[in-house]
Amino acid sequence: MVRDRLACWLWEVPDEPGAVVRFARARRLAEVFVNGADGAAAQQCSALRGAAVSTACLGGDPRWVWEPDRAIAWSREALRRTGCRTLHLDVEPWALPEWPDDPRRLAAAYADLVEACAHALPGTAVEIDVVPWLFDDLPVEARRAMSSASSITVLAYRDRADAILRFARPAIEAAHAARRPYRIGVETMPVGPGIPSSATFADDGAAVLLREIELLDDALATDRWFRGVAVHHWAAWRTLR
Repeated sequence: MVRDRLACWLWEVPDEPGAVVRFARARRLAEVFVNGADGAAAQQCSALRGAAVSTACLGGDPRWVWEPDRAIAWSREALRRTGCRTLHLDVEPWALPEWPDDPRRLAAAYADLVEACAHALPGTAVEIDVVPWLFDDLPVEARRAMSSASSITVLAYRDRADAILRFARPAIEAAHAARRPYRIGVETMPVGPGIPSSATFADDGAAVLLREIELLDDALATDRWFRGVAVHHWAAWRTLR
């Protein structure tokens, strides 16, 4: 069952770690990506690991693409504090205002960042989040970033399994070619500016989310590189009706 391989982003770390632990147990989460910048991150990671849930140190400033030394310094300290052995980079340069004017330069800087982190943090698994269309629009840069990562999470934000698979296809094919494990990322943030109803499960509810996750699991059951589904993110997922 994919639920035994489910992961979740945790951007807003509560003061009381038990809430996330109970949530993780109820949904049989395998891993939680914990925001390493939060003051409660170390306590939360310890509590999750005590409940047999893996943790990754989550970081994501898109301007790190211009400041890899700052990203590495931050990552070293956050990994030390949280005790994590995995760094989960949710760095999205395509969200920067300058992206439309110079996407290739930004994508190259992103690949440089991933390479720098992987080189500077030996013994650390470096996971990255990536939008699937990057492998169509800027395949050289996208594949270079993936080649330095230990695995990728494909931000395939659609709300039906067939649409998710179609959207994710360029990244899945690239992962196969590079022999890289991958997750499929889905969204539960509320519908709003930049988040249409077709991109999130917020207006569908928890039962539909679970149904579509199961369909994804069935569709990818024989894919040796598929590592499950990651849900963005805890604060939104927990409020689904």
